[in-house]
Amino acid sequence: MKSSINKFLVVLDEPNKDFSPGDQVHGKVVLDVRQEIKLWTLNLECRGEVYVSWPENHGTYTRYRFGKEELFHVKARVYGDTEDKMKGQNPSLSVLKPSVYSFCFRYTIPRIDLPPSYEAKHGYIRYWMQASIKKKKGKSKIKTAKQVFDIGGYNEYDEEELKEMKDRELSVPNARETATLIGVSCYPTGSLTLSARTNKFLYHPCEVITTHVTTGNEAYRGARIIEASLVRLTEYDDGKSNKTHSKQEVVRVEKEVENTGEKDLQLVLPAQSLQPTMMRACKCIKVSYYLKVRMKINGKKQKKSALMIPVVIIPSPVLPSPRPTTLTQLHSDLRKDSPYDSFITESTSTNESSRSSTSPVDATSYINKGYAAEDERPEKLNTYL
Repeated sequence: MKSSINKFLVVLDEPNKDFSPGDQVHGKVVLDVRQEIKLWTLNLECRGEVYVSWPENHGTYTRYRFGKEELFHVKARVYGDTEDKMKGQNPSLSVLKPSVYSFCFRYTIPRIDLPPSYEAKHGYIRYWMQASIKKKKGKSKIKTAKQVFDIGGYNEYDEEELKEMKDRELSVPNARETATLIGVSCYPTGSLTLSARTNKFLYHPCEVITTHVTTGNEAYRGARIIEASLVRLTEYDDGKSNKTHSKQEVVRVEKEVENTGEKDLQLVLPAQSLQPTMMRACKCIKVSYYLKVRMKINGKKQKKSALMIPVVIIPSPVLPSPRPTTLTQLHSDLRKDSPYDSFITESTSTNESSRSSTSPVDATSYINKGYAAEDERPEKLNTYL
């Protein structure tokens, strides 16, 4: 059947948009038939999943750890008989003449707490749609490539938690301090003191992190540079007590200082590719941030004196978190025809030799009538699933 199909793909109307839970995704399934084909159903599924995988070296061999978490999975029939009729003894087959068919759909993203789309070193959080054609019993399916769409607008904390954290910023300073010896343990060349603080620990994308750094080193002479960087820490869990992590430097700034003095370092957060803090969204992937402040003396980084100041990244503007809903409640709502998840589809066919335009009819009744000629096929079919 693959040779009979010239093109089979899912196209979204807004492929570059960042969707949020409760938004509607509009698109269409394009099927370009080169030769006449027979099929049972054409299905469309939407899925959100989290996947992690990383290697572990054990001497002479390498073992891979992996884990998977399903966020939601919804499947709908776009064209063809129902499942009950397909299980019968004489299921009807649909005949598609050579033409270009377009099946439009509108899908509502579940109103649950969904983590944002994320591509990490050892895993990902993805949301995608895929269409498939089911042929005769025992035959394999023909599937389209996965059409990925992004979900954003995730907020780790609700309004009460954000208010409590903002009140805490006024009373508890977000600061760290350390004192170390420079040189070898038996012959130190001097002592080094380093302290850093930020005016708050809640930040939005495009915001400036102002870090006030105080240094002290009277016994040592040399070129000294203060380095501050924002580091993203991603933790991976396969669900079997196996964990690993990866670090990525988001932004960095350096400034020369005297032996003893105070400096203000400003880090401008990027608007894009800045994943919000995510510690409770899913089990397999967790994302956190910290501000790393350290000193360079004569070009050498002083690792022992590095300061780690935790910060929290939240989306801007702050959006209220959706009402928490478990996956069990979600599937229960689907059985009750809840508006949380629904596919509404519409199909059209185009032929250069002949075109017909009639009033919309139900797709199921159209298939049962068994139209064979292209002129008898309605141009628009509305199906509410």
